[in-house]
Amino acid sequence: MIKLKDANDNIIKVPQSWAETTTGLYQRYVKEWDKVDRIKLFCIQTGYDEALVRSAVSEKLDQIIDDCTDYVWYNPMDFEKLPMPKVVIVGNRTILIPKDIEELTIEQNLVIKDALKGCVDLRELLSFAFSVYIQPLYDDAPFSLNSAKVLEGMVKEMSILDVYPVGFFLLNRLKRRGRSGFLSWRQVIRPLMLNVNSTPKRLGLISLNLGRILVGLISTPKPTVYCQGLC
Repeated sequence: MIKLKDANDNIIKVPQSWAETTTGLYQRYVKEWDKVDRIKLFCIQTGYDEALVRSAVSEKLDQIIDDCTDYVWYNPMDFEKLPMPKVVIVGNRTILIPKDIEELTIEQNLVIKDALKGCVDLRELLSFAFSVYIQPLYDDAPFSLNSAKVLEGMVKEMSILDVYPVGFFLLNRLKRRGRSGFLSWRQVIRPLMLNVNSTPKRLGLISLNLGRILVGLISTPKPTVYCQGLC
């Protein structure tokens, strides 16, 4: 980390590697940086006033900007090749990542799908998707959107190398399913099939229950778009 000071002498820590880059800062790179302007990148990292930095005359500042931005400029990371972590540390808790991480509840799926609507870049929602997925494991409780949003504040302080594999996997999987808002057939049918004998009467009940679920999904009012203010 590079330590700098702002106008009020507060310490600002700027990462020098992707491992030191928080998820929140990475998402700002995605949303705010044009991948061309190093001064803009530096101001995103530090919070410095862009106009003041551009008009400054200082060889020392030139070197500081180089030191802070070199890892992004010269060492782009292929995040999609990162392995899925077995465990992640969230706050003071160590969370075991299940092998089948695609198993989400209907509510979790719909919440993430709603957040995807209108978003230009999936990566803007990495911290949100990760938080929605991990919240029941973190709290050892049923899913709660309010709790997930609180947890997201902690997730944004985690290294992007830990959050990206899980968050992007969930977002990309849901995006590839299309915009219908439906879950996969396997996720809907499997709970209905548990402990049910394959008799015509039983299968008829399964079809009826499945129809009710799908009708409910179609008629459910759309929740508020989470990323409306971001995208």
